[in-house]
Amino acid sequence: MTESELFEKNIAFLSIAAPSLATLIQQMASNNHDVKVIPTKSGRLSLLFRGKAVHSTYDPISEAQRICKPILDSGDKTAVILGFGLGYVPALLADAGIPEIHVVEPYPQILAAAARTIDLSQLLGKKQIVLHQKPEEMFFVVGYKVGMEPSLSIAILPAYAALDQEMPRRIRVRIDVLTRNSDLMAQTSWVKNKVWFDHMVENFSNLKKLPGVENLSGLFQGMPGILVAAGPSLDRTAPHLSKAANRSLIVSVGTALKKLAAINVDPDFGIALESNDITAQFDGLQRLPFLAMHCKCYPPLFQLPAPGIFVFGNPTDDIRTIFRWLGKEQSLIASGGSVSCAAFSLLVLAGCNPIILTGLDLSFGEKGQSHADGVETGGTKGIKDEDISALNAEDRTALLAHGLDLVSGYFGKPVITRINLQNYLLWFEKNTRIARESGIEIINATEGGAKIEDTVQMMLSDAIDKYCAKSLDIKEMIRDACRPSDADTVAGSLEAKDWAESAREVSRISRKILSHAESGLKELKRNNLRPHKVDYHVQAIASLEKELDPPVSKIDSLLSVVCNKENFITITAFNYQGLEQIEAFQMNFKQTALLHRGLSNGADLLADSLCKYASALKSS
Repeated sequence: MTESELFEKNIAFLSIAAPSLATLIQQMASNNHDVKVIPTKSGRLSLLFRGKAVHSTYDPISEAQRICKPILDSGDKTAVILGFGLGYVPALLADAGIPEIHVVEPYPQILAAAARTIDLSQLLGKKQIVLHQKPEEMFFVVGYKVGMEPSLSIAILPAYAALDQEMPRRIRVRIDVLTRNSDLMAQTSWVKNKVWFDHMVENFSNLKKLPGVENLSGLFQGMPGILVAAGPSLDRTAPHLSKAANRSLIVSVGTALKKLAAINVDPDFGIALESNDITAQFDGLQRLPFLAMHCKCYPPLFQLPAPGIFVFGNPTDDIRTIFRWLGKEQSLIASGGSVSCAAFSLLVLAGCNPIILTGLDLSFGEKGQSHADGVETGGTKGIKDEDISALNAEDRTALLAHGLDLVSGYFGKPVITRINLQNYLLWFEKNTRIARESGIEIINATEGGAKIEDTVQMMLSDAIDKYCAKSLDIKEMIRDACRPSDADTVAGSLEAKDWAESAREVSRISRKILSHAESGLKELKRNNLRPHKVDYHVQAIASLEKELDPPVSKIDSLLSVVCNKENFITITAFNYQGLEQIEAFQMNFKQTALLHRGLSNGADLLADSLCKYASALKSS
């Protein structure tokens, strides 16, 4: 294979893995003097960049193995690597089964040299490897190990630290941002899990009888769709939306509905996924659109006088289980934690092409406002005028300290965003790229806010004139799809009943463990300590925990939600170092009691809910 053929092959794979990097590399000259590929004594290739060896000039594979060893020994699920080089480190991590590998390669010249020298097609084709040119492009949800330690490792190829001392700091800043965001999501989950689960139980009869969004799948194939978010730029673009009525599928977030109603724009769909009371978004509206409701949203929302309601869920383990029983597995869509993300996924499911985005600023407006005028903000506040003027746009450290950051703007000038909005921006960049690869054209007609990479920017009026020329009977098409669910749920009823019995078994065993833990504590408080009695309770707990494994494994997808299992693991993950043996036993028994008190109560709650599910699924 010639160098040119090899390069084209690698670029084809890189265009899928990292389109912007592929475009940049294709524009580079082949004879870049900064990079030189050299042979090593081991027979493998290395390369020099600006005179520095990116890999060992003796044995780059052994060096890569040394770099990878701490990551593999840690058991971490996510790895962040500074430096792609010739791909030795990411290849070893991928072959070892690390589920998520983010590689920051700040020097496209190096990637270009690699693409002209070695076959990277297999490596670039691995789904767990994500390439970035800037640390700020990274987006992932940080997982946790016991003790709330992030399940995350960082490796920096030595040459890269020497080439740019600022780059490792930027990587750590970005990871800190993502960790804070994940911490917030984890804390929110622990607080909200019980509420969300209760809502799903209360909503269950509606989830069973109402149609899922799967009924909309492909219904608008090849027809234009418009996502209306409530960002500050909607003040500028909203008046143009009337031209798109009955010429495109218009899906609006709930916060924008009143603003649209005020200018006589009737969207076809509204989206709701909040667990809190957001009925204010709908109060006073003379005409409601069709609604797409998340399975865990605020239950009274299902009583809104909409012309029709469709249900959906995001593909988490607990919702996946429930939707499988309901026969609605195809109604699972990625919501990204935001109504705008859910609206985008709905348009993709419906088959819309192109998808036009407006009001999707994902940043603050010029005056620091978070939303367009006249929308229900849900309590979200903008940046006060005096604060936004005080924030130095060049000082990212000051911005980050305020939970803010700078991103590229729609018109080129950087704009200020909040960390959670920045994560939504990265979600959109990832998912618009996936949609584009499947042939869907994505038009960003926001006319403000943050730039969304790999989308086509266009004025909304121009986009409507170009794509929304044909009259369509949108609402009639939706009405025809709004059929009550007729899925066979008998098998789901039987499984729910079986799971209820397993939940009762978990509760029974857990209460036995609780009893032994409490008895062990009492034994340790005796003046005449009887070691054989303490050992008896320890052995009994160990035996019962083995007995607990099968029923817990069966119902884990729901049990972990009800019991906030991660929270209990955090509590029990204490450090024995420096404790006397008796103190260590006391801590062990106390934490075991706490865990199984929560587990048994959660299992009882789950069993009751599963019995309700089984009964509802069985009924016609």
